[in-house]
Amino acid sequence: MLEKLVLFTHNLRKAGFSVSLNQVTTAMEALSLVDLDAQTFKVILRAVFAKTHQEIQVFEKVFSLYFGAEPEVKNTVEWASVDEIGLKLRAGGCDGKGVGRSGIGGSQGNFLVSILDEAQATALAKSLVSSLEWDNTCPRPVGAYWEQLKRDLDWHMLKYQVEEKLDLTENERLFILEKMEAFASLVEHYLYQELAAREGQAGVSRILEELNYEQQDFRQLNEAGLEIIEQQVKKLGRKLASRKGYRYAPSTQGRIDVKRTLKGAVLRGGVPAKLKRKKRRIERPELLVLCDISNSMSQYTQFLLLLVWTLQTKHKRIRSFVFVDRLAEVTHLLQGREALEGLRFIGIHAPCSATGFTDYGRVFRDFAEGYLQDLHGKMKLLILGDGKNNWRDPQVDAFKAIAGGVGGVFWLNPRPQTTWYENDSVLGLYRPYCKGIYKCSNLAELKRVSSLIV
Repeated sequence: MLEKLVLFTHNLRKAGFSVSLNQVTTAMEALSLVDLDAQTFKVILRAVFAKTHQEIQVFEKVFSLYFGAEPEVKNTVEWASVDEIGLKLRAGGCDGKGVGRSGIGGSQGNFLVSILDEAQATALAKSLVSSLEWDNTCPRPVGAYWEQLKRDLDWHMLKYQVEEKLDLTENERLFILEKMEAFASLVEHYLYQELAAREGQAGVSRILEELNYEQQDFRQLNEAGLEIIEQQVKKLGRKLASRKGYRYAPSTQGRIDVKRTLKGAVLRGGVPAKLKRKKRRIERPELLVLCDISNSMSQYTQFLLLLVWTLQTKHKRIRSFVFVDRLAEVTHLLQGREALEGLRFIGIHAPCSATGFTDYGRVFRDFAEGYLQDLHGKMKLLILGDGKNNWRDPQVDAFKAIAGGVGGVFWLNPRPQTTWYENDSVLGLYRPYCKGIYKCSNLAELKRVSSLIV
């Protein structure tokens, strides 16, 4: 038992969990106190090792992979008549086009009916996985195979039909969506099992690395990973927004302020009658953010702008710009809750591309001409970009003027460091005027960089 538990915790660590020796000891003690069955065993381990909703999601997948157990089927909806739902879903084909009154095609309706039944859903999931053609020459992540199956099933359209179009009660709608989620977990489970069977321990390691969302490149995240990372970035933004700064302010509690205490003692004849104290005060960072939103950078930009949006909810002194070969300010577009929906399409609302090819030189020249007078030494300039300038004029003098007007320029580059100064990259020309250049392509790197800068 102990050996299995240690190996399981090793897998959890590979998937991004922080597992301490104390947690392993706690798990062993808890397991020794109860009569073990499969469900109790799983519940105890989950309670000890998984602390957040995101960790629970990943724990379920690692547990299924290691112990071979199928994922749990949720039953949070109190009541829904499967037969009645089936009749509504099969109401297709009435108009001769395969589309019925409910607005869903007959084959899609039959698919949804199939996944409502647990046995049929399991058989269908196994069938879909066995029908896949696995690429042995160039290994693909499991998420890529699942995305391929989603396209084949027209999954997103099905979900849209259930959420918006079908004539269902709210209870029935939630029931079907829950079954779709359960079916997705089943397919993912059998994909993991198939990959592990084909590649052995190497396949298992690859799956665990894929589940470690913090270390995964933003561009390689699947739909589930994107949702988890979005929540983590918001959490990071809130943490940074309320973090104490390095400056101190007078306070009734906190560290003793020796300077003010001695000053008060002098006024009282040298006797420190009252201790003065101080506390760290919350610093309000003043940031300028420039983000490259060209095709190669759009996924990375989305998460940095999400972080900026979270910071802006508490800090007003943040100005945000996006660019390709033109500059556009988007500070006003990142105000309010509704801004979240528009992050993926921010380039449409703030046109910043005339040719589609990045031109850092023109962007920095335009920035210097339009905003140089607004800069001061307490500002920090944060630039997200790969530095590839498509062989255009880098306008180094404009960048130098901008860097001289702010307290520091910090450049985030998602590309591997070995490629930073190759070919048409102009990062080497800008480097002397930057306070720091950091690699930033995943959540772990974004956390580390943002804690240094903000």
